[in-house]
Amino acid sequence: MNAHNLTHQALFCVHSLCFIRERRQILKNISFHLKEGEVLSILGTNGAGKTTLLKAMLGLLPCQSGQSFLYQKPIQSYGKSLWQHIGYVAQAKTNVFNLKVLDMVTLGFNPVVRFTPKTQHFQQSLHTLETLHIAHLAHKHCHALSGGELQMVLFARALVCRPKLLVLDEPESNLDFANQKIIIDTLKHLSKQGCAIILNTHFPSHAIYLSHKALLLKNTDTILESTESNCLFGDAKNILTQENLSALYNVPLFLHDKPHHTQESHESYTIYL
Repeated sequence: MNAHNLTHQALFCVHSLCFIRERRQILKNISFHLKEGEVLSILGTNGAGKTTLLKAMLGLLPCQSGQSFLYQKPIQSYGKSLWQHIGYVAQAKTNVFNLKVLDMVTLGFNPVVRFTPKTQHFQQSLHTLETLHIAHLAHKHCHALSGGELQMVLFARALVCRPKLLVLDEPESNLDFANQKIIIDTLKHLSKQGCAIILNTHFPSHAIYLSHKALLLKNTDTILESTESNCLFGDAKNILTQENLSALYNVPLFLHDKPHHTQESHESYTIYL
């Protein structure tokens, strides 16, 4: 399917994306598409280029070739208005303004520094914090938060403007089990409301539970053909299989609906769904 057809069927589409860093090709001919309400999980080993893919597809890194489209338009044509449609939570969270949490979340309405929030903006920000069960953090400063608390605050900032596309780089990182569940349940709810979601994750069980589509990103060191893509993309039920996940991580993986008491090899790993 060509790029023209994809853009007319998808809310967000990536076509033949290629990225090279220090003479190493990180991304080779990456293509995928996503409709309203669909969740795409991206899985891969450390160093495979998952974070690079998110940044490249959003135009935050210059690519050697390929293009991304939002609502049938190249993302470059949006300029700063792109972030009125897309919520993005990056993986690195060390450089954070020392704002109060409520102010940080309110910035999600407009990333422009000169933005002057109104009363309704603060009200919606507080409502978002309440939805994520972190309203008690509203008047704390971001520098005083734990890594997990900050992760939840930045998630709230991405949600507050109700984006049409939500892009998350390992949203479960630094979170305890309770907050992981809040994140997963929130993503499920947003998907049902029509928000498209793309997330990098190291949790195959989360991907299987959430996803309509899946993309497995392979390390390019294992790709021999110059024209071959280093990703496997498709419907989650066809991509997130025992065979594909075992090959991706080079570890025998087994998928089971329920935990059961069988003796397993110490060299294998079971994913309970």
